[in-house]
Amino acid sequence: MQLATDRDDLSGQLNSLGLEINSYQMRLEFLQDRQKQISSQQDQVKQKIAQVDKNVDHGSLNKDKQAVEQELNKLEEQLSKVRQQINEFNSAQENKTSQLFAKQKEVQGLQMDINQLTIKLNDLQVNAARYETRLEDLEKEIRDNYNFLKEIKEHKVKEHSDQAETHQKILKLRSQLEMIGGIDPAIAKEYEETKERHDFLSEQSTDLSQTIKSLESIIKELDLTIKEQFDKEFKHISQKFEEYFKILFSGGNAKIVKVMADQMAEEAEGTEQDNQLRKLKYLQKHNATGLAGIEIQATPPGKKIKAIAMLSGGERALVAIALICAIISANPSPFVVLDEVDAALDEANSERLAKILDDLSHKTQFIIITHNRASMRRAAVLYGITMTIEGVSKLLSVKLEDIKLQ
Repeated sequence: MQLATDRDDLSGQLNSLGLEINSYQMRLEFLQDRQKQISSQQDQVKQKIAQVDKNVDHGSLNKDKQAVEQELNKLEEQLSKVRQQINEFNSAQENKTSQLFAKQKEVQGLQMDINQLTIKLNDLQVNAARYETRLEDLEKEIRDNYNFLKEIKEHKVKEHSDQAETHQKILKLRSQLEMIGGIDPAIAKEYEETKERHDFLSEQSTDLSQTIKSLESIIKELDLTIKEQFDKEFKHISQKFEEYFKILFSGGNAKIVKVMADQMAEEAEGTEQDNQLRKLKYLQKHNATGLAGIEIQATPPGKKIKAIAMLSGGERALVAIALICAIISANPSPFVVLDEVDAALDEANSERLAKILDDLSHKTQFIIITHNRASMRRAAVLYGITMTIEGVSKLLSVKLEDIKLQ
């Protein structure tokens, strides 16, 4: 503060004046001692003069008197000078003393101003502490009840805002808060629980989405592999089907063709096959190959028909046998049971079928239920049921290789 600075400057000046006054006081005391010494010497001279007047004649006395008077004059001159110096020092001391008193009075005035300002400062500090405490209470109340303390702190009030208008807004907001009512602690707790649950489910949803994408990628790779493998096996089965068809029919042409749902939709439109078509479309949608079915095209020697429905019962049986044998050739099973598949065949066709089954028996074991002699001749073991006693059945087995050796 400026007053404190002025007070410090005046205090320095007072100290300096005090030192000067002390110096003058010491000088004055020295001069006063000197004056006393001169006065004492003057008295001693006067005594000597009086004594000389008594004891000495006037002739020599006059000489001595003149000498003494000269010395006395010198002493008086010195005494006059000393008195003059004393007067000067007294005047200077009085001047310094008056300055000292003036400075002291000025310092006292400044000290009074400082004391008043100190009192005001203390009052302001007390008010600031009280307002700080009130502010903390309001912040706690806002934090506990309304939970938007951060927004209030970030809000900057304009320097020249209308206080009356602001006060009206505060009253209006308070009225609205009273109408709304306080915040139920259970609602805040429910919000926190719901938010925590939402965050957890969001995280789970993100993880599931990533997992779905990963699975879709794997499914695409598997679909591609399945399609490649299917096309390869389908081609192999188609070749074997044509091969076995030519063996069974001694010529002709046959093949199996893929049928897609779009093709079937055109053929089945407006027919009873609509319901079946919907099932095939569903299978195609969930089928990596996109296949809805297969079509068998068979042309026996000497005929031009291709539709299997136009063939006779025996021909259709041979076509079915050729397809089954082609599938077994592409994907051998541990064993296969055939129940009178040759029942509708003549002996020549039965012989051809038996030859095919004999070739396939190196990879698959066949169990054939038959009455056909051609099929029996190709078998390794024959099993038969006889009835030697009425009502009692008996199982017989014969290894044809053993019979041939005998």
